[in-house]
Amino acid sequence: MTNRDRSLSSLDEFVLIDRVKGRVHPGPEVLVGIGDDAAVLEVSRHRQVIACDAMVQGVHFQCDWISPEDLGRRLVTANSSDFAAMGAIPRWGVLSFSVPSSMGSDWCARVHEGVISGLEEIDATLIGGDTTSTEGPVSLSLTLGGEAKWEPLLRSGGQAGDAIWVTGTLGDSALGLRSLQNGKGAREDHRWLVERHCRPEARLAWGQHLAETGLGTAAADVSDGFLQDLAHLARASGCAAEVMLEDLPLSAGYREVQAGSPPASFHVPALTGGEDFELVFTTAGDADFPDPRGGVSATRVGRFVSGSPGHVRVLDGDGLEVAVPLAGWNHFRSGAESSSADSL
Repeated sequence: MTNRDRSLSSLDEFVLIDRVKGRVHPGPEVLVGIGDDAAVLEVSRHRQVIACDAMVQGVHFQCDWISPEDLGRRLVTANSSDFAAMGAIPRWGVLSFSVPSSMGSDWCARVHEGVISGLEEIDATLIGGDTTSTEGPVSLSLTLGGEAKWEPLLRSGGQAGDAIWVTGTLGDSALGLRSLQNGKGAREDHRWLVERHCRPEARLAWGQHLAETGLGTAAADVSDGFLQDLAHLARASGCAAEVMLEDLPLSAGYREVQAGSPPASFHVPALTGGEDFELVFTTAGDADFPDPRGGVSATRVGRFVSGSPGHVRVLDGDGLEVAVPLAGWNHFRSGAESSSADSL
């Protein structure tokens, strides 16, 4: 972090940089870390993996809904979820942080602490970045680097007949966001859903297991909504997909909050809500997963079939197609239901 933007002087920019530098402990592959003009790495013989995600105030978060520490961790999760989808191992991160001087040094330091802690939790390290002032909203961008020890999972590896699986439960983050928007975030029956929105976890253990064993044929993370991300997966694999509505994994908190919803809208958050950061993946044949990974189970929800690439049919218990009113999040399309991370 070497930016020399004097307009950040009220935030004690260089004190902040020194504080961050003293907090991180890079591994032996980092020859030069925070404090110089660029980081220097001695990379391994494994293939290198790079992902980048941004979060912008008013689009991905509101400052009064999430603590600075959770914001930093959430940014790490958005990146590491992409690594999970590839079966890759994160090693280091570079943070770009644009913030109005009115936010104050303590708030900025707490965001950095969240990023550093989030990286430490996945055995990665912050090795550099840039801090600058802005007159606009807070903007954070994290570039995450690491390696692929095994053949990377791709979206394009599935084929007709493959089973479709999803980790964890769906729709919790969307309901947590709705609770915050409606001022219900502090209610006991909504608290767990809000926690799932503000403190999501990437399914790295699952992605790495699927890649290491070769059981996974294709995978993506659920960031823009289950149906939309499944459609990306099916399109890349040249398949259509069928999903059984009654097999969708729903949490107890989801069922409690949605209990009074009309039948037509009960499953909508699970199908279209974004930022669950679960994995949707495919396996050949009838592979089963009796053991959870990282304490999280996977549920079989459908299959790839021959048909128009990317077309997804949702079927009820009688095998009849169910109309789903919303497609998922798209940053450049108006009317999207939820604030979600990029699918790229």
